[in-house]
Formats: sequence, C-alpha cells, structure tokens
Amino acid sequence: MNSRSRKTLRLAAMLAAVSTAVMLLYPPLTGLAYSRRTLADGLSVAGILLLVVGLFRLVNRMGQFDSIRYGFKKYIEVIRTKDYVHSKSKYPSLADYKAQHPYQKPCLPFLAAAAADLVIALLLA
Repeated sequence: MNSRSRKTLRLAAMLAAVSTAVMLLYPPLTGLAYSRRTLADGLSVAGILLLVVGLFRLVNRMGQFDSIRYGFKKYIEVIRTKDYVHSKSKYPSLADYKAQHPYQKPCLPFLAAAAADLVIALLLA
C-alpha cells in the first residue's frame, strides 16, 4: 500500500469518526433524547457540514480562488517592500503563480462521506 492510499484511508477513517461523533453528540447538545430521528438529524448535520467543506475544496481546486490568494500575497509584498519594483517581485504573474502553486487538497473523500451520511440519515429517518 503506497503513501497516497494510506493518506486517503486515514482521511476516510477520520471523516467516519467525525460523522459518528457528531451523530452521537447531537441529541445531548440539543437537549433531546436518543432516538432514530435524532440520530438521523445528527448524521444529516454532519453530512451537510462535510458537503460544504467538500464543495469549498472542489471550487478551490477548480481555481476560483487563485486570483484572490495571488492578489493578497502580491498586496502584502507591495506593502512590505520599501522600494517596490515589479520586475524584481517574487510573484511575477498570476499564470506563473498558478503553475507553481496548484491546489492539490482532495475533495472527493469529503463529498463521498457527505453522500454516505445523508443517505444513511435518510434511511434512519
């Protein structure tokens, strides 16, 4: 088993543990008794949170926030450099920045865990 598949397996186990923890902690935190309905509600809350994180990572992976990250870093560089010269910049262009700093965080495990949580919650309800 290579390093990448170990990381993916570890991430899947962590997501399952988080979903289970949210499902089990939801009824006491809301003041409700344990029942199939409250466990389904807790699991759907976990699923929606994982869905939001997964969709955010997907949008980020598609490059929608690259210009914002680049602009913020460039702005900080201009502020910190006393005699700023564009030709001597660490960040010469947005295209070069995107090529040097691709967003590689996985989004599929989050989306798969969210789908599993929501399907199980639907079956429990």
